Amino acid sequence: MRELNVALRPLRIVSQILGLNIQGKWGRAYTLWVFLVVGGLLYGSFVFLLSGKAETLTNIDSLILWAQAAANAILVAVILVTCLVQPHRFLFPIQDMRRVDVVLRYLGARITNAWLRRRQLVQISMSLAFPVVLGYRDLFKMFQLSSVLILVHCLCYGYAVSSTMVIDCLFVDYLAVITDRFSELNRVLKAFVEHRKPPVGLGLVFVAADSDRGTLGKENARIVANVEKLRLAHHDLCEISKKVNGSFGVQLLAITAISLVMVTGQLYEAYHFILLEQNPAEIAVQKVMWFTFYVGRLSYVSYACSRASNEVIFV
Repeated sequence: MRELNVALRPLRIVSQILGLNIQGKWGRAYTLWVFLVVGGLLYGSFVFLLSGKAETLTNIDSLILWAQAAANAILVAVILVTCLVQPHRFLFPIQDMRRVDVVLRYLGARITNAWLRRRQLVQISMSLAFPVVLGYRDLFKMFQLSSVLILVHCLCYGYAVSSTMVIDCLFVDYLAVITDRFSELNRVLKAFVEHRKPPVGLGLVFVAADSDRGTLGKENARIVANVEKLRLAHHDLCEISKKVNGSFGVQLLAITAISLVMVTGQLYEAYHFILLEQNPAEIAVQKVMWFTFYVGRLSYVSYACSRASNEVIFV
């Protein structure tokens, strides 16, 4: 189980830097400090939008900028307030998974978590890179004008994008761990159904001679015990799935709803800028990048949910 804890550590450390997943009194104090700092950044971002220095070429462009700022404020408030009230909310229930792993390894399942650490390193790189890539025009304008307000605006949306991406990645990784266990459980069950004897001897004997009934009685008792272990492992996995879904439900619902609004706005702007050819192509490319980003995030989470659902249904 230490292996799973180590595999989940990279993204957990990043989330703690962002003010999430921190335990104890000092952890809450740090989360509160992050909340106040981000609140100041949000105020500066709104001041920047009110100053008229933001690049808005159409009314819908201005509306989307304000909607994005409001969405970032709502998301950050929901996430940080949740972490202040429930510091353990976004932590994986490792102790609950310990019992499942013990049973699955006893039944011959091959459980490894090395892939998870490599995957999290890629996710961290993407969480840090996307705010820079998507906001390259604002960053260029910041260096060009040497404006503090633009810097505050960039830091604000950068934190919002990175923190929500970290939430998405935590949820997807937790689902991946659960899906991996369901997959191994299905493999053991498949061997059981097909009468292939696993390492622990999950086989069924239907007919026996009188002289062998004592031995077979013990064997059948062991089989019944192993089947009960499988049933309990399946039950524990379902309970862990419910905990994870319950922990991320409100945040993911808010992120999804706001992402759909952003997708609609960015799609309209991409149509307006590309097809009507009324504005520079560089801006149109940025709108398409934002559109692709939101669609990609929704698809990433949806695929993880679909894959986990398929493994559960197979059971």
